[in-house]
Amino acid sequence: MQRNGNGGDGEENEKIIRVFLSVFSVHLQRSPVNGTVAGVAHKDGKFFAAWNPRAQAENEQNVITIQGDDGVYIVRQIAGLIARRCVSWVKTGDTLEAGDKIGMIKFGSQVDLHLPKSAMIRVKNGDKARAGITVLAEK
Repeated sequence: MQRNGNGGDGEENEKIIRVFLSVFSVHLQRSPVNGTVAGVAHKDGKFFAAWNPRAQAENEQNVITIQGDDGVYIVRQIAGLIARRCVSWVKTGDTLEAGDKIGMIKFGSQVDLHLPKSAMIRVKNGDKARAGITVLAEK
């Protein structure tokens, strides 16, 4: 797990948590908050290994944008070298509860969680997250 406290992608109004998935990880993504799906977008791209810094910008991905009560949350499913299929089960307008299943990446790669700057990150670099159990951040 990698944490970029100031956005890292040039966005100063957000925080990003990057979760790297191995072939042994749970590949299911869940909604980080209660909210409404504001958009789901697919981006074609390359298939660099997840640890390659170019992967987050250039690899194939689904971007799920959720409007929560306190801001916008983005779940970015990023394909990888082996994991070449990102699946999203939500669509624009869907209402979500925190923890709802929203998609999966086949065979591992990376998931970026973009949070409002006000979020309190509860994990640190190198932590191992457990799906549906580990709290990554709080309001």
